[in-house]
Amino acid sequence: MRSTIFISYSSKDKEFCDELLPALKAVADIRQQVWRDREEIDVGDRFHPAIQEALAGARLAIVLVSNHVLTSRYVMQHELPVLLRMESSGALKLGILYVSAVAEAALTFDIDGDRGRRPVDLGAIHSFNTWQQPLKRTDEGERDLLYARVADWAASASGAALPSAAQAGATRHDLAIFIEARHDHSSSHFRFHGSGW
Repeated sequence: MRSTIFISYSSKDKEFCDELLPALKAVADIRQQVWRDREEIDVGDRFHPAIQEALAGARLAIVLVSNHVLTSRYVMQHELPVLLRMESSGALKLGILYVSAVAEAALTFDIDGDRGRRPVDLGAIHSFNTWQQPLKRTDEGERDLLYARVADWAASASGAALPSAAQAGATRHDLAIFIEARHDHSSSHFRFHGSGW
């Protein structure tokens, strides 16, 4: 299975996932890696196995944190523990995007791990904004900037090359110099040819 960029969110926060998705898919190098349940699971597919397969293939994940996510039994039992275990083992890079204000105390909880239950602190994981300044408190323009930051992070973290200044539209001038040696009767003459200007 290809490496995926897994988006974990509550269906109650679908509008914010809908806003984030175009920013990720606008980056050609990661467009095919973005995995979102509503686009990848067909009617009739078994929901849980499809999600677990996508999680297993994820090398990057973005969690849209809100009170809805923190109270979602499915996310808290089947998605977030897997993502946090993979992140702590170095198998996955994890980024947090806060959708709504949440209590700071809600960001610390226990998850089941290979060696029993262990505490985790979502507040210590890389985030693009803060729980005090969530998406719901920002205007559309600020959200667009945040989504662009998430997309740049995803491209960089997945190994996609970011464009250089020359690729981003800067004019590039090349100069080639050819030296031609000619031997006339008693002296050498050199002629320079420039091209690319």
